[in-house]
Amino acid sequence: VYRTVTEALANAARHSRGQRCSVRLSSEGDNLVLEVTDDGIGLPPRPRTGVGLSSMSARAAGVGGRLEVGSGRSGGACVRARFPLGVVL
Repeated sequence: VYRTVTEALANAARHSRGQRCSVRLSSEGDNLVLEVTDDGIGLPPRPRTGVGLSSMSARAAGVGGRLEVGSGRSGGACVRARFPLGVVL
């Protein structure tokens, strides 16, 4: 979870051109849900999957979770990951 947060923050700093970034952790059922959102320019129409996104996705999948990347609620980008609570505790 920590590595996913740090990679998502690094991507936001590197690519978003935004001023703010937020990290939110919550639980949904048996999952820990991580959301990292920024107020930047958002994703291009066809985003490239670079090393950062690939590694975040692989980390989530490695513990039985999943990663989603899309637009934030008020613009910018959002990285959302779900991790089974039994694995992260």
